[in-house]
Amino acid sequence: MKRINEETQMSREELDTGLDAIWGAMKSCIDRGLSQDGIMPGGLKVRRRARQLHDKLQEQWQQNRPNPLLANDWLSIYAMAVNEENAAGGRVEIGRA
Repeated sequence: MKRINEETQMSREELDTGLDAIWGAMKSCIDRGLSQDGIMPGGLKVRRRARQLHDKLQEQWQQNRPNPLLANDWLSIYAMAVNEENAAGGRVEIGRA
């Protein structure tokens, strides 16, 4: 329903191009958040945690450890990476296609 509504304002190709651009920015934000560690900028001395937790989750994945909440764990790590990137003043994409 949302796609049909958006296509009243733009062509399918324009919508797909816009969505691809948003996804690219979102993925870049996640990747930056997962690649950083240490203390975030500013005076609060808040430690980044997303990379460390991502590495632990990746290790569990490679060892085939059963985890019934695996999908939720990955989503939480991605959300944390974006949150840390936002707090550090990085680019966070929330725009409309």
